[in-house]
Amino acid sequence: MKLNKKKFIKTIINIINNNKIKIIDNRKTINNLFDFFLICEGTSYLHVKSIYNKIEYTIYKNFNIKPLNIEGKNYYKWILIDYKFIIINIFLKKIRKYYMIDKLFKKLPILYSYKYEN
Repeated sequence: MKLNKKKFIKTIINIINNNKIKIIDNRKTINNLFDFFLICEGTSYLHVKSIYNKIEYTIYKNFNIKPLNIEGKNYYKWILIDYKFIIINIFLKKIRKYYMIDKLFKKLPILYSYKYEN
């Protein structure tokens, strides 16, 4: 069964619900390793953990898909979830500001943005 990427992304947006979120479209870059790059942030370690847990649980429940890789879930400062076509980054606000990861993708089109300043 082919994955409906649009439904997958909408599901993630609904999970993150009312938090800062930005989805960057990486499909037209040369040698891209993923189609989309999602950045969101939590207000505390517990909030970052909660967002991560909701994403992993809901995606598995609705799509029967587990991430290819997960980084950072021991500290809940910056969690990276790799679903092959989309990389999800859940940051603690101060960590996102420190690394300024948004600047790496500033020339790429934004597929979706909610409450997110550049």
